[in-house]
Amino acid sequence: MLLIVAVGLIFLQLVALLDVDVSLRLGTTVLEPRLRVDAPGITVLFGPSGSGKTSLINAIAGLLTPAAGHVEVLGERFFDHTRNINVPVEHRHLGYVFQDGRLFPHLNVAANLAYGQRRRNRPQDKALALRERDIVVALLGLGDLLERRPIHLSGGERQRVAFGRAILSSPRLLLLDEPLSSLDAARKAEIVPYLLALRDRLQLPMLLVTHNVDEVLRLADNLVLLRSGSVVGCGAVADVLLQPAALANGFAQGTLIDALYVACRNDLAELDLGGATLLMPLLSRTNNIRAGSRLRLWIPADSVMLSASTEFTATRAAPLHIIVETIMRQPNDLVLVRGRAGNAIIVAELPGTAIAKLGITPGSTCFAHVHPVVLG
Repeated sequence: MLLIVAVGLIFLQLVALLDVDVSLRLGTTVLEPRLRVDAPGITVLFGPSGSGKTSLINAIAGLLTPAAGHVEVLGERFFDHTRNINVPVEHRHLGYVFQDGRLFPHLNVAANLAYGQRRRNRPQDKALALRERDIVVALLGLGDLLERRPIHLSGGERQRVAFGRAILSSPRLLLLDEPLSSLDAARKAEIVPYLLALRDRLQLPMLLVTHNVDEVLRLADNLVLLRSGSVVGCGAVADVLLQPAALANGFAQGTLIDALYVACRNDLAELDLGGATLLMPLLSRTNNIRAGSRLRLWIPADSVMLSASTEFTATRAAPLHIIVETIMRQPNDLVLVRGRAGNAIIVAELPGTAIAKLGITPGSTCFAHVHPVVLG
C-alpha cells in the first residue's frame, strides 16, 4: 500500500485532485457547485446547513446522480452527462466515512477492518494484507481494540475503526461526511491527530465535510466555501480565509500559518515562517516537538499590534518585520492592514487613528507584535 501511495502522490502532482461542475436537483432546489482543487492533502467543504456539502460529496461518491455536468477525480471522469458516463459506486475506488462510522455491530474490530480489505477489486497476497493491516492498526492506535465489538467502543474509537476500514479498501480519495460532528470536544481532540497522521504518513488525499470553524483551522490544507448550493471560495486554506467570502461564512479576520519548528532558545520557540523567524514563549504543546516539525498557527487580526519599535511585548514574542501590502477601511473607524513577513501574510485590525500616528502606507515597513494560537 505504501508503494501505491508513493506512486499516487507523483500522479497527484500531474492532475487535479477534483474537477467538479454539476447541477444537482433536490426537489425544487437546484444546486450548482463548480470547483477545481489541484493540491493534495485535506480538502474541507465548509458551509451552513443546506448549502449543499453532503449533496456534493455524494455526487462525487456516486450516491447521487447529477442532472448535468461532470465529476472528475484524479484525472478519471466518473460522471459526464453529455458523454453518458456514470461510473458505478463500487468502481470509483473511493473510501467513505459517515458521521456514525456505520461499523458492523456483529463483527469485532479485526473483522470490520478485514471487510475493508475484501472490498478491493483485486486479489491480494495474505502476508501483504496482514502487513498493511498492521501499519493501519499502529497508525490509528487500534492494537488493543481488535477483539472488541463496536458496542464496547467509545465514539472516537468507533470513528478510528471506520477510518481504518475505509483506508484498507485502498481508496484513491477518502470522503469524510462530518465524521467529528457526533463527538464531544475531548473525542474530537483525540481524532484530529490521527487524521493529520493519515495525511502526513500515508499521503492519502481526503475530502472532509464540516460546518465547524475550528475543524477548518486545524485540518484544512484546501478550503471550499459553499453557500446556497454555489462555491463562493476555493483554494489553499490560508488564501481563502483572507477573502471576503470567508467572513460571510463565519470566519474571523486573521492569518493561518504553517510554520516549521526550529529549536528552543532561552525558553522561546523559534519558528520558521519561510523567510521570516518568529520567536514566541515555549508552550506545553511544543515541549516535546522535534526540529523540522510543522506547527499550525492562528493569528487573530485584532490581537496584532503594529509599531515602529522592535521591543518585546508583554507576551515576550519577538516582533515580525513586515512590508505593508494593502490598507482597507473597515466599519467603526477600523483599518485592516495586510503585510508580508517572509512567505507569511499578517493581518492586523487597528483603529484608524493608530494608522495615522504610525504613518503606515502600502510599501512601508513596520513591526508586527503577534500573539499566535498554536492549533497543532
